[in-house]
Amino acid sequence: MKVYYNPQTSDIQSIYKHKYDFLRSLDSWYTEGNNIIFNVISYYNKRAKFILNLLEGNSFRFIVYREDKSEALTSIYNFKNYYAQVVDDDDNNIEIAHNDIKITVYKNPFFFEVLYKDKVIISENINDSNVDNMLKTLPLGWDEDDEGNVSRFRINLLSRPSEAYYGFGESFTSLNKRGQSVCVWQKDALSTNSQDMYKAHPFYISDRGYSFFSNSFSKTNFDMAKSSSESCLIEVEDDYLDIRIGISPSLKTLKQGFIKAIGKPQLIPEWAFGTWMSRCVYNTAEEVYEVVERAERENVEISVINLDAWQYPAENGTWSWDEDRFPNHRELISYLKNKNIRLCLWMWPYVSEKSKEFDMLKSKGYFVREQNGTEPKLFYPTAFSKDKVACLDFTNEQFIAWYKLRIRPVLEEGISVVKTDFGEAVPEDVVFANGMNGLQGHNLIPYMFAKTVYEALCEVKARKNEQGMIWCRSGYSGSHMFPANWAGDSSSSQYNNEAILNGGLSLATSGVGFWGFDIGGFYTTDLNGLECMPDEKDYIKSMLFGFFVPLSRFHGKTPREPWHFSQTAQDIFQSFSNVRKNLLPYIKSQAIKAVNNFDTIMEMLPVAYQQDKTAKFISNQYMFGESFMIAPCFDDENYSVYLPKGYWTDFFTGEIIEGSNWIEPQVNIDTIGVYIKENSIIPMEYEGKKILLIFYCDENINIESNIYSYTETKHCNLSNKLNECIINTDYFDKDSCCIKIISSIPLKTISLNGNKYILDNISKNTYSLTN
Repeated sequence: MKVYYNPQTSDIQSIYKHKYDFLRSLDSWYTEGNNIIFNVISYYNKRAKFILNLLEGNSFRFIVYREDKSEALTSIYNFKNYYAQVVDDDDNNIEIAHNDIKITVYKNPFFFEVLYKDKVIISENINDSNVDNMLKTLPLGWDEDDEGNVSRFRINLLSRPSEAYYGFGESFTSLNKRGQSVCVWQKDALSTNSQDMYKAHPFYISDRGYSFFSNSFSKTNFDMAKSSSESCLIEVEDDYLDIRIGISPSLKTLKQGFIKAIGKPQLIPEWAFGTWMSRCVYNTAEEVYEVVERAERENVEISVINLDAWQYPAENGTWSWDEDRFPNHRELISYLKNKNIRLCLWMWPYVSEKSKEFDMLKSKGYFVREQNGTEPKLFYPTAFSKDKVACLDFTNEQFIAWYKLRIRPVLEEGISVVKTDFGEAVPEDVVFANGMNGLQGHNLIPYMFAKTVYEALCEVKARKNEQGMIWCRSGYSGSHMFPANWAGDSSSSQYNNEAILNGGLSLATSGVGFWGFDIGGFYTTDLNGLECMPDEKDYIKSMLFGFFVPLSRFHGKTPREPWHFSQTAQDIFQSFSNVRKNLLPYIKSQAIKAVNNFDTIMEMLPVAYQQDKTAKFISNQYMFGESFMIAPCFDDENYSVYLPKGYWTDFFTGEIIEGSNWIEPQVNIDTIGVYIKENSIIPMEYEGKKILLIFYCDENINIESNIYSYTETKHCNLSNKLNECIINTDYFDKDSCCIKIISSIPLKTISLNGNKYILDNISKNTYSLTN
């Protein structure tokens, strides 16, 4: 065809000037064990391996590398693979069937696509070009350095119009990552409202019906239809690709399948759901005593107290108490234990070059080293650090064994939690004990730091039949196996809260469920650029939001205890602290259920209400367990709530509202939307008395519910017959019960375990039975 606009050649051209290559044609294929191995020729006549594994359910894995690769793969997880059945091989393509999916591998040009029940879910994009017929995003292949070595591998997936992408770990930007670029490279983000992340994960879910996981710790860049609306370009800074793909029409199933594939979530201790109190910093034991005593006078219940500065400053990271400021730390631990308060100790994975331990650790080879492999790599851990530090090398198995023994005596003194902070500042120009370079191992260090401390603490706690947990700032895919996490250094501004929520929901979609943030904000900057106390309204907004996430910790550079604020703030604290306390049976039950089901407590609405076209665009509301939808008021001047299909009731007023609608609640200083989904049975407790809160509007209802606790599982069955509610349950203690029912059905009586009672009609749509 004659074209006058630009020269037509037989070569495929691109806009790029660097050395690159991409897979072009299939040479041959064969099976080896459960693997299908494709020998592929690149555009520049080099050879590559494309290895396909079929995994559990509707999932598969593929590994791609240039044939001359000599080093072993540094993949994170090994997935059990199954026999691969080739169902068709013709001149054009090869088809592989696996459960409900079919993978079609095209021969020339070489690319693949995946179908679920005959619908195309994934296609490679191999022809994303500009008007000059030049590729503007490159197909599956690699880049090369000046010596011809592979420096980066990429894959390019077709992005369809309006396709949405969720996940990527604790990402503070908008939930749908379409049109964004995401760099999976852990950073000390210094805030919680930018694209920098403390815990970036190379995992996402597409509402097209697939999940994508890059099975590597290496630096990875995701261009999610940003450079081109037709392309999702994923580039891994390594010499191979290792990708796991899950296929399902259900986004929730995709998330659960991924969690199950990489490891079972771990439950946190029961006491962790209480209120944590912390400050940066409590400088002495006397300050801690004062806080506890004041809390008792103010009727503020504390479950955990955190100490950030318990070591000599020069000895941070060495697990040695500062005996000047904490001369009788064992007495402090005992005092807190007698008050039923657990102690959390701060820790980081660095050691100062001025530490007394530095030379010993250096001599043992326990530090991350310079690229030449000899000296420890020194760097400044923060912008205002005066002394350099070296990072402990958690890729060194000998060091890990030594480290666990080293920290055990401190943990055995009665420490309940370790706050694993930092780890994101390791430079690129380093080498690790396991042979990884900086690009490969940077993300691994904070992950292994958290994993090592968690394992050590659990080993200590297991001897007392107790559970361990950490409070971790950084992490990676798989961090759900050593909980819990918090959102890092957040501003106290109420306008920052939505970004924090984005982070928590994105992290939950990535598989990490036990999460919280610094209630009150970690920092506040005044107009002179100085640290100051939070504005009271900001403090209250943060508090309201913080009581409705899995973990509630107050923490900041200035005091965050409620008595440092007005009586109004203190009253709101007491009110909502009591609400959370009353809901603890529900929160714990949902936590246990989530762990058992490879799920998370928090859920973004685009996942929870996938078929609701409006919910797809809702980012400032979320499900808190199966029954509650939370709608924090982040902006008084622009506050409306969307209720998905069905009936909902306002937790505070009992008003029943039909869904598929927007509502505009009245805004007060203590406004937060808490709505109960219809057909819910909610276990609660008030002053030691068990309560069931029930909401239903269907005369033909039949609900089966399990109520989990840390010691037992109870059951509840609910049905309705005319004007009678029928409940059979073993939840209540003998001869004692309290039931509150919200229903649009006019009720007169209740049958409880075969006994009939008259219900009290305490207000419109609300009934109660107390026995």
